[in-house]
Amino acid sequence: MPPLPLVPLVLVHGAGGVGRLWQNQLLAFPRALAPDLPGHPEGPGLSTIPDMAGWVRRFMEERGLNACVLGGHSMGSAVALQVALDAPGRLRGLILMGAGARLRVRQEVFDLIRADYEAAVEELLRWWFAPGTPLEIRREGDRVILRHEWMDVERIVHLDLDEHPTGIPRTSLGHSIGRFEGDTLVIETASYAEGVLNQYVEVPGRPTRGLLHSDALTSVERVSFDRDRQRLVVTIELDDAAFFTRSFDPATAEYAPTNLEIQTFNCRPENPDHTLRKQ
Repeated sequence: MPPLPLVPLVLVHGAGGVGRLWQNQLLAFPRALAPDLPGHPEGPGLSTIPDMAGWVRRFMEERGLNACVLGGHSMGSAVALQVALDAPGRLRGLILMGAGARLRVRQEVFDLIRADYEAAVEELLRWWFAPGTPLEIRREGDRVILRHEWMDVERIVHLDLDEHPTGIPRTSLGHSIGRFEGDTLVIETASYAEGVLNQYVEVPGRPTRGLLHSDALTSVERVSFDRDRQRLVVTIELDDAAFFTRSFDPATAEYAPTNLEIQTFNCRPENPDHTLRKQ
């Protein structure tokens, strides 16, 4: 029996996305297409799902895609459903991710936008780009406390220790000891648990992959304050002899002053003991 012909696949991204978010699927399926919806980021945007669905239909028609599979994520799933309602004869199937019969935006978002647009932008950035939320650093006696709003993370750097204790539990944050070299705080961290070093490693022409690390991971951070630019500068060096043949190149991050107050992130583990329960 001859192989079945490949069916074209069109993938529609969500409200905050672009077509390249489907890069893994584009590599896996030779006849897949993932356009950028208008305004994501180029050109004027469209404000209604029917308008976006009409744009997707025209995209398909211009390329002669008369019988394709249409996929969508989040808002893209609403667009895909609308295309299916408007032109069911053009589709061979639907793939819906994060979909629903109705995809409502919370009313408090609209209320906040009407009441205080600047505050609304700040809140939306905190919801959507949480890793960029505030960091607080303070000293309490022989400890330096680094508190992140992201995931309610609090790190403790012990200034009164020269070595890491033996036999302590390994965690995702590890155990940190520190010392001052002039105006620079040097933080050495070990006793990490095995985990993910980077969730998204992109190599042209290859699927996005995660980068794992072993429990042999160690890190050295150097924290200093640039008075001229009013920036907290953090340089980090990573080493994992169990998984990698050389140390990683140093990376640098900078933090600017902010008037934001750290809020509770309220991350709740759904299944902390990793067991299945009958409902």
